[in-house]
Amino acid sequence: DLMPGIFVRTSPVIKFGVPVKSHVTLLVYDVTGRVVEKPIDKKLKPGYYRVSLDLNKNKLSTGIYFIELVGGQKHIKGKILIVR
Repeated sequence: DLMPGIFVRTSPVIKFGVPVKSHVTLLVYDVTGRVVEKPIDKKLKPGYYRVSLDLNKNKLSTGIYFIELVGGQKHIKGKILIVR
C-alpha cells in the first residue's frame, strides 16, 4: 500500500506484495533527486512485505521525500512528508 502523500511523524511503514519471485528495489529520494535511502535491493520470494524506514538512523529531516518501488513489471511512485 504505497499511498501518495503520506504524512509521517514516526517511522513510515511501506507495505507491498510480490506476486512472483523478482528483484525488488525500494528507493527514497530527497527533493533534489538524491537517493537518501535504499532499504531494499534484492530478489524476493512471492509474499507480502513490510519495510520500516528508520528516520533517526538515516537522519532524514523535516521535508518532502519521494519513494520509488520497482519490482518485476511494476513501478510505483509516491511521496511522504516527514514532520519532526
